[in-house]
Amino acid sequence: MMAMEDRPRRDVRPRWAPRVPRDRVRRLYESVARGLIDEALIDDVGIRLYLRCKSILTVQEIRSHRRLPCPSCGQTIALTVPWPDDESALHCPSCQWTMAWADYWATFRHQELGPGGAADIFADYAKEWEAATTPRDKILAIDRVIHRWHWETREERPSFGLGRPSAVNLIEGSRKDVIAFLNCLSYGDGSPGEATANRDAWRERWQEVKDNQARWHAQRAERLRRPGSAFGQDDSPGR
Repeated sequence: MMAMEDRPRRDVRPRWAPRVPRDRVRRLYESVARGLIDEALIDDVGIRLYLRCKSILTVQEIRSHRRLPCPSCGQTIALTVPWPDDESALHCPSCQWTMAWADYWATFRHQELGPGGAADIFADYAKEWEAATTPRDKILAIDRVIHRWHWETREERPSFGLGRPSAVNLIEGSRKDVIAFLNCLSYGDGSPGEATANRDAWRERWQEVKDNQARWHAQRAERLRRPGSAFGQDDSPGR
């Protein structure tokens, strides 16, 4: 008879790191602006972002390379079912864990875990955090990853230009909430010069996104005025 501890844990569900509460990020920026180095707070925010980025990169593996980690034993499972296929089941040959693919998929759908046009940004942060040895290194790594935009690192951007802020994947709140939050973060004499430059570059790109959105809406309004106009898929900027 199989011992209790050897039985496959079929009830284990995948767990994804949540987005970081805005209050923690706000407290970090306020303390840095005042010249205070709260290493516990830096590590708290940084590790939360690190785990969130690792979750996003795991979802990328599922989508791009059709493999996923078993939530029970960690063994890599090849995704052989069609995408999506609500009738198929996942199975780990190592520990015999199993789950309906539809149930597994539901654990990360609509959770802002899709890497979109920022997979390289999230991967860079994971590497930078692992390599960071000083509070300043950690602060700058945090600052860089939350002040980026989807598609900004690509030589050839989609037709709509820049996408949404990377922070929407990382920090709690809607796109509108996160943008307003980033615009209101505290800076002061204690803030690193690079952080101030990152803020300014982020605001320039936000203006670029707003300009693209205004042009798109003007073009759309013009097309709507034409007789028999029709639209295909949504190519609006800042998605």
